[in-house]
Amino acid sequence: MENSRADVAVIGAGPAGLVLTEVLARRGISVTIVEKQADPTLSRQGALLQPVTLDLLHRLAAFEHSAEQEGAITAIEEYGPQGKIFSGFFADLTNTPVHHALNITQGMLRKLLLDKVSRHPLVAVRTGAAVQRIDSMRPGQCSIVIREGNGAERQRRIDSRWIVAADGKLSETRRLAGIKARIEGGDHQLSLVPVPTPEGYPRTIRAHRRPDGMATTVPGAAPGMTYVFTHLADRDATPQTVVDWAIRTVSGQDDILTMALRSHANPNKIISIAPQIVHTPTWRQEGVILLGDSSHGMYNIGGQGLNTALQDALLVGEAIRSDDAVGGTEHLDAFVRARRPFIDEFQAGQRKLGSGFWPVGGGTSWFRDRFEELSLGQSELRKRWSEIVDELSVAGQGNI
Repeated sequence: MENSRADVAVIGAGPAGLVLTEVLARRGISVTIVEKQADPTLSRQGALLQPVTLDLLHRLAAFEHSAEQEGAITAIEEYGPQGKIFSGFFADLTNTPVHHALNITQGMLRKLLLDKVSRHPLVAVRTGAAVQRIDSMRPGQCSIVIREGNGAERQRRIDSRWIVAADGKLSETRRLAGIKARIEGGDHQLSLVPVPTPEGYPRTIRAHRRPDGMATTVPGAAPGMTYVFTHLADRDATPQTVVDWAIRTVSGQDDILTMALRSHANPNKIISIAPQIVHTPTWRQEGVILLGDSSHGMYNIGGQGLNTALQDALLVGEAIRSDDAVGGTEHLDAFVRARRPFIDEFQAGQRKLGSGFWPVGGGTSWFRDRFEELSLGQSELRKRWSEIVDELSVAGQGNI
């Protein structure tokens, strides 16, 4: 068995794990990334990056974007059965230089970040590798054994001070660490109905809520395409039923997309997604830290899973650095105390919306009180993660 060492072993080369690696490497902390996929940049899964996330990625990783490019979103609208109940424009938000959100594939984002971190001499990337076991979880004295090599069954021991599980909702690292997650399925089914984006269609996400579901139209969710995220209380609905329901729901509130759905929606091209929320009793077990979906996976409502994970990565990176300097876990525990109540409340809001999209007898806007936090993140922590990115540049590392 070969042996190697790093200050931190990051399991998972998704966006959160890669941002964490970038933060740590710029602080002079060595990282080994362990990724099960041979090429993690091939993912076609979509993601909506909120304004705060776009700003942080631009400053941290030179990620270029504009409100004019394909996939950009400038506003959110919300409709009840009787009509529009909320509209929010990113340009009206205060204290953000970015006035749009952006649809992007995770593969594209992973490629950008993986190219960045791979240039660091302190970073080793091991793809096509999986964690077999955790031999030690003691903070400062962690050890894992991985299997790598296209079926060659080579084993490698990696000793580190910390292990970060950034390997998703079904995290194997979390299981090996003995952290028992509760993965909650939704009271609804989620189907994505793709249609070509109509010419001149506004760059606006529209959520159409009804007692039996919600149809959220997302222009530019894929190149040249608009996806109708169709949440239905009827979990046994057939693809044709999903299409018919989506057409009925947007009809009268979005005439342009109604015509596109009638002309182009194909039941055979529907994408089905299992809605899941992940809840864990702890975000840290000794020297194993859960990051992103492994600690708090969310429904596809509000576009927050990836955004909160990237924000977490900045804070976890700085907490690891601070705890390394003094010994102990004080800063990691402080991060959890500051962050978890916000995440728990947002998950509760998703559950409430997902179990009854428009209450019988009338409802109120779900997005009105959440629009600013959806766009800019947790208010108490905005200043801190912006400062972290500034400090990384001042430290002389800059964009690499």
